[in-house]
Amino acid sequence: MYIKHDYINVSKISISGEIDLSSLGTYKMDLISDPINANNIVDITWELTNNNYAYINEKTGVITVHTLPASGLTPTATVSAKLTKNTGSVLTTDM
Repeated sequence: MYIKHDYINVSKISISGEIDLSSLGTYKMDLISDPINANNIVDITWELTNNNYAYINEKTGVITVHTLPASGLTPTATVSAKLTKNTGSVLTTDM
């Protein structure tokens, strides 16, 4: 059975989450859609720029910091998200 419903188009996305990942552990990134009740989302994938300190689960947006940098170093990274709509179009954002 299929329940009929109307699609609400996502027009913009942004990433929310901790920006200071200075401890070992996991950090959850969230994707915020505009409008918040948009429902034409088919897939979301996550990426983290290559670095020696952390990785991101491409499906959940959870970052795992596995190594801390040497004292005095402050490495940076970029988190990116790609949202695919039911029309096939794609929105991207980064933080």
